[in-house]
Amino acid sequence: TLYLNETYFGNLAYGVEAASQSYFGKPARELSLAECALLAGLPQAPAAYNPVTHPDRARERQRTVLRLMQEQGYIDAATAERAAHEPLYLGGTPYSIRAPHASVMVRDELAALVGEDAVVRGGLLVETTMDWGLQERVEAIVSEHLTQLQIPTESAPPRRVENAAVVALDHQGAVRALVGSPDYWDASRSGAVNGATALRQPGSALKPFTYAAAFERGLAPASPVGDVPSSFRTAEGESYRPVNYDGRYHGLVSMRDALAGSYNVAAVQVLNALGVQALPEMAQRLGIDTLGDPARHGLALTLGGAEVRLYDLTAAYAGLAAGGQRIVPHLIERVTTSQGEVLYQHPAAIPQQVLDPRVAALVTDVLADDEARASAFGRTGALNLPWPAAVKTGTTNMWRDNWTIGYTESWTVGVWVGNADGSPMEGATGVTGAAPIWNAVMRAAHQSRPAPFAMPPGMSAVQVCALSGELPTEACTHRRVDWFLDEHLPTATCGLHRLVTLDAATGEPATERTPLDRRVVRPHVVWPANVLQWAIDSGLASAEAAQPEAGGSLSQTASSPLRLATPQDGARYHLSATLPHEHQQLRVVAECELAEAGGRLSLEVDGSIWQQWSQPPYTAYWQLDEGSHDFRLIYRSASGVEWSSES
Repeated sequence: TLYLNETYFGNLAYGVEAASQSYFGKPARELSLAECALLAGLPQAPAAYNPVTHPDRARERQRTVLRLMQEQGYIDAATAERAAHEPLYLGGTPYSIRAPHASVMVRDELAALVGEDAVVRGGLLVETTMDWGLQERVEAIVSEHLTQLQIPTESAPPRRVENAAVVALDHQGAVRALVGSPDYWDASRSGAVNGATALRQPGSALKPFTYAAAFERGLAPASPVGDVPSSFRTAEGESYRPVNYDGRYHGLVSMRDALAGSYNVAAVQVLNALGVQALPEMAQRLGIDTLGDPARHGLALTLGGAEVRLYDLTAAYAGLAAGGQRIVPHLIERVTTSQGEVLYQHPAAIPQQVLDPRVAALVTDVLADDEARASAFGRTGALNLPWPAAVKTGTTNMWRDNWTIGYTESWTVGVWVGNADGSPMEGATGVTGAAPIWNAVMRAAHQSRPAPFAMPPGMSAVQVCALSGELPTEACTHRRVDWFLDEHLPTATCGLHRLVTLDAATGEPATERTPLDRRVVRPHVVWPANVLQWAIDSGLASAEAAQPEAGGSLSQTASSPLRLATPQDGARYHLSATLPHEHQQLRVVAECELAEAGGRLSLEVDGSIWQQWSQPPYTAYWQLDEGSHDFRLIYRSASGVEWSSES
């Protein structure tokens, strides 16, 4: 009895009666078997099994207790099974406590810092990172917005959303405000469940880390990617065809526009080119360790197919804001005894650089680009602030989860909106559900206008063709200035645009018989093979454009360090009699795993060197010609060692 009345059950509850009131809002004598089994499993590791912060672990521990009860003959198998599947509604009896979810997290962090025995003995003065004025404002913002979402309008019914969570970090990772739910004590919507630490699918909020991995490998915001109907093969051999949120395809787009506009197909294309492992590896570096085995989720991982915690995701974005440093969020600054002895002092930050600051700056520049985001999200709205801010939304299937995470150089704020039980909302998106809260919290956190984002040394702004991302020619009518790492500056000229001479009367290519006064020069796009069908369907290219008739596999094995992604071995192409021969080109894409400083990759066509590269991307456009042709890759390292692929 003494043990049950004094032991710690987690969630600031000492003794079983306090635990019953704290977790379920009722006396212990009214607990069900399922609730009793959950509480009985907590004292062994209250923080690890806390159902508020770790519901999956708590359920697993509950099942262990029920199994042991069955083995000891206290209950039968059917009773154990019913109890294991009984829904649990968490929400305690109100008592005087500020920021309850944050307080529980402080208590758990305190035990990890000074030991459980010191916490149980008491007498400690704990100075937290929390800003109480900001905390009160954030709590009010959450409640106000959730109330508004329940009010039907002419354009939208009630959104059927009951929960939201917010994490606000300063530039060093100190938690200044944290809301786990709008009402900790409301058991009807599992208010005690901490939305800041619960595992949820992040949707598109995970995409920036895919693009960070791409930029790290030599690509840039100006690099093109095909947002076109695409089919990918899963590990199970099934076909996976991602679709965009707006139900449309956008053709050949820059990575800047693809990320800012949150195009799903483009993101899958990028991850497919990088390899699925690139995303969890990048996320792990920045503090997200819950993505699990990438093979289990496949390419859908970049669309938020795994689960993350808002607490971790916000910290990862804070790492981007900090120029690629690992940010570990913390709630405790200092712990002293009643005699003034300092037991803990949060150490001064020691930068842990996990990502090139220039790569982080590229991601930030895209996420802060209001113009690039406008086509998908508009130029006004909840994602726009009176100052530059990087921001990304996320929405999962059936509107189960809404996310908005964004930052300035001073603050990073993450918001999740949804229902604790995972039930779907009614048409609420990251823009309508989470973004208004994010916008209001960002305004509340910033007492003055933040400094604009700055580009670190080693980067240059270069004018490129807006379509190809390469140096423009006179045929490139649309150009943009974009950022590149100095070692990855574009060197090739645009291979997509050509100037063609047309007969003004017919619109057909001019011939030697066309009078000079009817000849007009117009720009023409030579579409890459992977977006050609989209261009034809969109009326941007003719059906006679060169298309591959059939494809085969490369003679190299998949493990070869030198590979041609395009063209494939045995592929056949038709030359059109109606198009100028010089406009019928084949996009060549090579892959090289041997790349190092000073090395050079060469492409040999029919026994002669045709193209050479000193750095990725290894792409070029080859003029189609009649007959059979042999392509062979040759790589020569800086030390003179040479590798070659089979023809």
